[in-house]
Amino acid sequence: MNQVTEVTNDTRTETNTFGPIQVPSKCYYGAQTARSMIQFNIGLPTDQVPLEMIKALVILKKACAIVNQGFGLENTICVAIAQACDEIIRDESNGDFPLSILQTISGAQIDINVNEVIANRAIQILGGTMGSKTPVHPSHHVNRNQSSNTTFSTAMHIAIILALNSQLYPALNGLHDVLKKAEKSAKGFEIHRLLAQNIKEMGCDEKFSVCAHQIAMEIQRVKSSEIDLYELSIGGETAPDSFDNFVVENLHHHIGLKFVNASNQSKALAAHDTMAKLCRALNTLADTLGRRKNKRCF
Repeated sequence: MNQVTEVTNDTRTETNTFGPIQVPSKCYYGAQTARSMIQFNIGLPTDQVPLEMIKALVILKKACAIVNQGFGLENTICVAIAQACDEIIRDESNGDFPLSILQTISGAQIDINVNEVIANRAIQILGGTMGSKTPVHPSHHVNRNQSSNTTFSTAMHIAIILALNSQLYPALNGLHDVLKKAEKSAKGFEIHRLLAQNIKEMGCDEKFSVCAHQIAMEIQRVKSSEIDLYELSIGGETAPDSFDNFVVENLHHHIGLKFVNASNQSKALAAHDTMAKLCRALNTLADTLGRRKNKRCF
């Protein structure tokens, strides 16, 4: 059984199936995360898990906790988990999430890291001792009816969609608006020498019009590639019937994004071609921005 065996001013000793290990007293992560820092000490700090990914996982954990209340999770534990999740979502530091993104393919260690942090904060909220796994257990309660195979994949979809809507689209729309204004106010013309060495004049307004049109097309390309990311595959093999439906509904209610269940969950987990499709669209966008910059559109 996992339990705290010793606490000092600087560290606490947590014990799990692999034995005891020292964990910083001020940190909310537990024994498995501490071991992962040793076993997967690759690429840090450059390749630390992005905070956007952590927050997406926490958003998902909160949704699962609320749904699990309907499948036997005690109300007090559910409320504590939800409160802990809200605090993590508001926090802009990632000190409790020190792991490298370069690790096991299913994201299991990152998933466990998030479970441990949520559980220890929920334990504090309920007046317990950090690391005791009681009254909130990271696996039995926070990770209830879940599997890292599905949670990590689902969180990737959530993180990407949130980033697109909060960062990329506003930036591209702003750029498009600026180019349209430049098109209306531009004066003069440029001289271009073509491959056949003949000379062509292009009005500056036409130049900005071309740039604005290309940006508009790239926005549509990315959005059309994003659509499939709204399909989620959540829930472990032993999850109760309709668990995935309830989680999707909860995510829609709390973050306003119209997620749906994947039409074929096995395929969604086996092949991440939706990610590859979006990556191709983003690569094309980057190429367009680079070429427009070289031609001094912006």
